[in-house]
Amino acid sequence: MSKTNRAVTELDFRMPEFRDAKAEDYEFRDDGKIVRKDRWEKGIRSVAFAVGFTGRKEWEIEDVVDRVRELAGGEEEWIRSERIDWNDIPQSGRVDLRLEDGSLLSGAIHERKGFLLWQGSPVTVPVTFVKVL
Repeated sequence: MSKTNRAVTELDFRMPEFRDAKAEDYEFRDDGKIVRKDRWEKGIRSVAFAVGFTGRKEWEIEDVVDRVRELAGGEEEWIRSERIDWNDIPQSGRVDLRLEDGSLLSGAIHERKGFLLWQGSPVTVPVTFVKVL
């Protein structure tokens, strides 16, 4: 057996991924797992770098999301809601809607200029993109 002169410390009992961690940088996720508090920010920064926002100190999350959607394909069919000419969409025409929070409402109905129904209910939340079906 070899003997070392180094004394055992509390850090020697920690899992390697938490060895140099500070407790104030972590929190419990709903499932009980210990995770970094800044994991969402680190994630979006990684995505921004991956889609070409390199060397830029300032950018908006919406710009990163738009770039990811472009790269995902099929985005040429989506039109920003502020650019939509509702007169070009037939009454009772079907559209897909991408909402401000990123969720998607598929198969909404255009009742009249800018008035939309989804599953029989009026769409009252902000719409950012529209795809005419």
